[in-house]
Amino acid sequence: MVIDGSLDETGAYAERAYEADCDEVCLLLEKLKATKDFLHVQSQSLCLDFSGLGDASFEAEVYDLRDGFWAISEVSTAAARGVIEVAAADGKFGELVPTTAEEWGAFGGGRVA
Repeated sequence: MVIDGSLDETGAYAERAYEADCDEVCLLLEKLKATKDFLHVQSQSLCLDFSGLGDASFEAEVYDLRDGFWAISEVSTAAARGVIEVAAADGKFGELVPTTAEEWGAFGGGRVA
């Protein structure tokens, strides 16, 4: 399930929710670049939140509903896609941001994979 939202020209907030596969979520993420909008993705096991920070990065936050693992970090487009792919495979997140050798900006709780 994807929930995205944005402010319109008048400053009114609009939100919509719908089903999307991994590729569709990645396309939505590309559209999020250089905006102040957000994208929320939720599966039965994981919640992901993305906010656009500029042309090449996002703030990504993950929460694993199974064990309470939580992490947040500024990530590249490639790493954001990696986060989405882990979630699509119902995988587990660990100390490192997917597709990188970098630790999350902050993480805790749960069992680290």
